[in-house]
Amino acid sequence: MIVSNFRVFGDWAENLVLELVGAVEAKSEHPIGVAITKHATEVLGPFNTVIDSSEVKIGKGIIANVSLNGKKYEVAIGNLKTFSDYFLKENTDRLKVDSDNTVAHIAINNQYVGYLELEDAVKKDSATVINFLKYEGYEVAMVTGDSAKAANK
Repeated sequence: MIVSNFRVFGDWAENLVLELVGAVEAKSEHPIGVAITKHATEVLGPFNTVIDSSEVKIGKGIIANVSLNGKKYEVAIGNLKTFSDYFLKENTDRLKVDSDNTVAHIAINNQYVGYLELEDAVKKDSATVINFLKYEGYEVAMVTGDSAKAANK
């Protein structure tokens, strides 16, 4: 999985947002978190943050309290369910991104600040493995937690 687009709104500095989300996801084993951290470190190098606390919201995202340069931030990264449940009391329809990719939304200090789009990279040997499994008599299917658009891409 790779980050294919990163969008920040308002007065937030792109590098600040990227450092915060990269640091929050740094201990994640989830493919989305791993991709976000990899992208952030490739762009920025090592993080200068301290994660004061974090809570994974299974199937939704992660919420963390982060310290950076003497300032404290509450950072949320996740799907729309995260934002409608925990941060934004407003209608989240305006946050829907028309994308064929997986979208990870970002809020900092209860303010929506942007999103990342992530896409899967097809492995070189995928077709060979699938054909072999079919040849061996297995029924092959793809199971994903992504949107239908992302899965069909």
